[in-house]
Amino acid sequence: MGREEFFSPSIDDGCLPYCYACHVQSFSFLHRAVVATTRTFMRLLPVRITPSAWGKPALYPVVFEGEEFLVRKYMPDRAVLREVWEKRCYPAPQDGDIVMDIGANIGAYAVFASRAAKHVYAFEPEASNFEQLSQNIRHKKNITALRLAVAGSAGTRMLGTPRMSRNRSSLYDQSKGQEVHCVTLREAIGRTGASVIDLAKVDIEGAEYETLLHTTPEILRRCRSIFLEFHDGWTSHTYPELTAHLTQAGFSVRLRRGLQYWTQGTGYIEATRN
Repeated sequence: MGREEFFSPSIDDGCLPYCYACHVQSFSFLHRAVVATTRTFMRLLPVRITPSAWGKPALYPVVFEGEEFLVRKYMPDRAVLREVWEKRCYPAPQDGDIVMDIGANIGAYAVFASRAAKHVYAFEPEASNFEQLSQNIRHKKNITALRLAVAGSAGTRMLGTPRMSRNRSSLYDQSKGQEVHCVTLREAIGRTGASVIDLAKVDIEGAEYETLLHTTPEILRRCRSIFLEFHDGWTSHTYPELTAHLTQAGFSVRLRRGLQYWTQGTGYIEATRN
């Protein structure tokens, strides 16, 4: 059904990549408790102000590889940018690709992808993030920002928005939030006007399960490649359900897990259409 790649720092639990029984055993009650505790701690933890940000205004510019971004002093915006531009956690598109950035945050990946892509469609529902996204792409004519959440069904829902960590806004967070409009993946693809999406990057804090599992193989196959971050422990679903669904839709699947999987329940799935 796919293959698993453990990246540094790595822990190999000795299980077959998609043995569901083994996964259920590994994602035990203790593991769920660790993930829940870590999530709560990280949501409440104040943002660490690095020495380079001391004395800076509430909004200040930073530059990565010649691209300027406005970041918020008391939000983890710099960490989001480093994840994309320094750690290279997400794949680069090919020249001329049509890209969907679902969970675009402040535009870190959208701008990164726009350097090669023909066009990037950036979906971000959270108000403060969307404002920063709009600022950061204002000079990019090949990026379109849409203030929409992508979910399993269309409609209005509450988006939990931790005050000091807007990059972890989630439809599954019970903290004080804001109303957002949701569209399905089918509708999101329709908003682009493209018949085929070359690369869909998905980072939506637990909503990836309902979004993808409620999408038919026919619609999924409109994407040539899907790269997503999964969040086990946020819902009753676990990553083998995603890998099975994508495999049945005709994708080759590669899984990447590291230390963060055991503390936060997160990892990456790269699915490429056969």
